[in-house]
Amino acid sequence: MTAFSAEYTESFRLSLRKHIQEWSEEYFFTDEKIATFVQSIYKSIELTKIVPEMHEEISAIYKFNSPTYRILIGKNYAIFYRIDHSTKKIMIGNMYHHRQLQVSF
Repeated sequence: MTAFSAEYTESFRLSLRKHIQEWSEEYFFTDEKIATFVQSIYKSIELTKIVPEMHEEISAIYKFNSPTYRILIGKNYAIFYRIDHSTKKIMIGNMYHHRQLQVSF
């Protein structure tokens, strides 16, 4: 079984950067705690590369036209992604805090 590769969108990079800044400046998380949380994000993505459809398919919930999946990170965050079976790539989209209502991919 060949693992998929992950393609990180610019929106993922920007959203992760924004959350890291928020954790540091608003929640006063230590650098160690932030690093641990970021490692758990990338570990979840690595597991998803092995079994891309392991997470909930949520396109009907958010009215997306394309099949879209959601990785839950802890109790407060989610990462949306799509699978391209023809190229064996997973496109990693934004990381959202659950309080965010507007979702785009």
